[in-house]
Amino acid sequence: MSHAKENKQLKDMLRQFMTPLKNASYPIVMEVLTGHPVIAFNSKDALDKTLLKKLQKGLHIATKQANLKGIFRNRPNEVGNDIEAFVKEALNDLGLASSVPSNTEGKNNLLVIPIYL
Repeated sequence: MSHAKENKQLKDMLRQFMTPLKNASYPIVMEVLTGHPVIAFNSKDALDKTLLKKLQKGLHIATKQANLKGIFRNRPNEVGNDIEAFVKEALNDLGLASSVPSNTEGKNNLLVIPIYL
């Protein structure tokens, strides 16, 4: 295969990656991104209702603590890096184990809650 043809194929493939996903199933996207399947939330199930209440309480606690301690960043898109610690602490305090896994380079990735709604 010629170098020009390989470059065109690579460019075409990269353009495809850059195209916004339309009609993509949220559970499928999350499973691909996290490596974990998404378990559907059942609003009639008592355990799911309890979990939702804990998650809501955790969010309330985390945002209250973040507001009390403050988050100061020059760029708004960096706030997520700081709020993560508040969310992790609140969820752990409520008995919902959460962690920040490392990627293959040893850098922190995203907050993982081992239960998906």
